[in-house]
Amino acid sequence: MKYKLKQSNYNGSALYKVLLNRGITDPQHYLNTTDNDIINPEIIKNVPEAAKKLVYHIAKGHDIFVNVDADCDGFTSAAFFINWMFRNFPGFTLNHVKWGFHLDKGHGLLMNQILADKPQLVVCPDAGSDEYPLHQILSENNIDLIIIDHHNADHYSEYATVINNQLDQNYSNKTLSGVGMVYKFCSYLDKLLTTDNANSLLDIAALGIIADVMLLTELETRHIIDKGINNIENPFIKAMIAKNEYSFKDGITPTSIAWYIAPAVNAITRMGTIPEKQTLFNALLEFKAYDQIPSTKRGHSVGEMETYVEQAVRVCSNVKRRQDKLRDEEFFNIIELIDSQHLLENKILVVRLENSTELSRSITGLIANKLMSTYNRPVLLLNKQEDNTWAGSARNNPNNGLPSIQNFVRESELAIYASGHDNACGVAFLDKNLKDFIKYANQKLANINFESCYDVDLEYLPQKIDTNDILELADASWIWGQGVEEPLVALKKVTVTPENIQLFGGSTLKFTLPDNLSAVKFKSSQEEYEKLIPEDGMATSLNIIGTCVRNTWWDNGPEIIIKDYEILGTEWYF
Repeated sequence: MKYKLKQSNYNGSALYKVLLNRGITDPQHYLNTTDNDIINPEIIKNVPEAAKKLVYHIAKGHDIFVNVDADCDGFTSAAFFINWMFRNFPGFTLNHVKWGFHLDKGHGLLMNQILADKPQLVVCPDAGSDEYPLHQILSENNIDLIIIDHHNADHYSEYATVINNQLDQNYSNKTLSGVGMVYKFCSYLDKLLTTDNANSLLDIAALGIIADVMLLTELETRHIIDKGINNIENPFIKAMIAKNEYSFKDGITPTSIAWYIAPAVNAITRMGTIPEKQTLFNALLEFKAYDQIPSTKRGHSVGEMETYVEQAVRVCSNVKRRQDKLRDEEFFNIIELIDSQHLLENKILVVRLENSTELSRSITGLIANKLMSTYNRPVLLLNKQEDNTWAGSARNNPNNGLPSIQNFVRESELAIYASGHDNACGVAFLDKNLKDFIKYANQKLANINFESCYDVDLEYLPQKIDTNDILELADASWIWGQGVEEPLVALKKVTVTPENIQLFGGSTLKFTLPDNLSAVKFKSSQEEYEKLIPEDGMATSLNIIGTCVRNTWWDNGPEIIIKDYEILGTEWYF
């Protein structure tokens, strides 16, 4: 177990020190954001033009097609926009707004559906910025296109009205996802119409931003998240929180949403059937969520009805279980492949799957994430295509020394494309170029050590632990999220004796430490307990790394949840 202590000259509040370590220069402001931190949407390039275009088509009574992208951010982006439309133009929305889904885990414009429906306007949130040839085709078919996106692209399209924070030099916040940019667009429209509907839809925005693993370091993004999770009104989100009531017992936080709602939505977008996707999407729409539909519950009676929300919550759980079972099966098969082909000899873990199924390809990104976490290095998980190219997902943790896997792949000039985010993108290679890319990566990254190492914010010896620090960090659970990760603390040279270690229920280790502090490790065993129990007259010395919580089961006192530990040795104890 290796760790490094983040150095900071700040000697005040433990929470402030952690935030400074995360690059937040004004912790006081960060912890107390206001509406003044929301940037004026008027400065965003193409927002006024897109608003004029949308209003024109509404005034003309034209048909609008909303392109729903296949992930949680895509679903929430489209739902946010349609909910806003219904609040402002209910009759028009019911009669002139349609939407469509990808059959699989696809991204981008749904050209076959669009050209078949022939709407006068397409609104494509969370996708499509770099699909330049498709923009031209729609233009040639007299179909206007508004793109509201946050993915990397080379330039603005000449055939579409593109709103994209990554392309915009004037708009400083690059940490909003697709639904965040839809919020910005709709808040501009609210100003034109003297309404305030966008701000009351921020629970949907919070879900999409968190699910897309966006950095929460910017003041504007922080404030959007806080407002959203403090005013949960969306029927589906409310129902998911109710279903996972125990997991939300300590409050609704970015972390709890990331663990218990976002993965269920993403499971539907990856592996759900079109009817399942429609059920989920309708549950996100305020004006459809409580409509009665035929029940699909196991053992339901003939004619039994339920709401979209009830069905969506159950379907999410079912599909999530289905996805996790497939993920685990595929993951273990890939582990064997990595070992047999000695793939860890390369700096980037490049895994080629010769015979992947359509179903397994739908969770390529999910498995790539798990491989990245397991092996602590950049990952390319690629499936063989019908044209003998290799395409799949690239994942990377920028804290390991490689800032952007997308840029790294592009700079090699060996890929067909690398499209998406800096460290979560789709990639494709010609077969003949893949070996050259691996060689290129081994040379370029030769001096980077991807060995696992914990980043620790605070370090204590047992007799010098400030339990007020532990409690302060424990009470800050509402803050933690991507880029503002929950802090780790290190306890050095902890002395373990038979008197201060216990095993509860055969699976929970508890260490009793000075000043009413305890350290707990779950999923333990009798074998682990006996390994830590020293011989008579001896004590075991440990380094412990963990997170800070309150012991809500006992006295609400300070507690460390152990993430890892190492045995330093044994010594005489008197």
